[in-house]
Amino acid sequence: MGLALLKLKAEGLIKSAFVLDFDAHTGDGNIDVLSGWHEVKIFNPMAHNSKEYIEVIENYISNIRHVDIVGVSAGFR
Repeated sequence: MGLALLKLKAEGLIKSAFVLDFDAHTGDGNIDVLSGWHEVKIFNPMAHNSKEYIEVIENYISNIRHVDIVGVSAGFR
C-alpha cells in the first residue's frame, strides 16, 4: 500500500492520503515507508469488540477534513 501511494504521489496524481490498516498488528511497513510524508494519515484501529471497533474508526475519520485517496491495507500473515 505504501509503495503504491508513493508512486501516485511521485506521478503528481495525489498530494494526500489516508490509510486504514486493519490487520491484527500495527502496519509497520506502511508506517516506515510513508513516515516522511506529512500529508498522509495512517490509522491502526484497536478495540475490544466489533461495535467499538466501528466506533473507533468512525470517530477517527470524522476528524479528517480532506485527502486525495483512501487506501485500505490488510497485511495479514
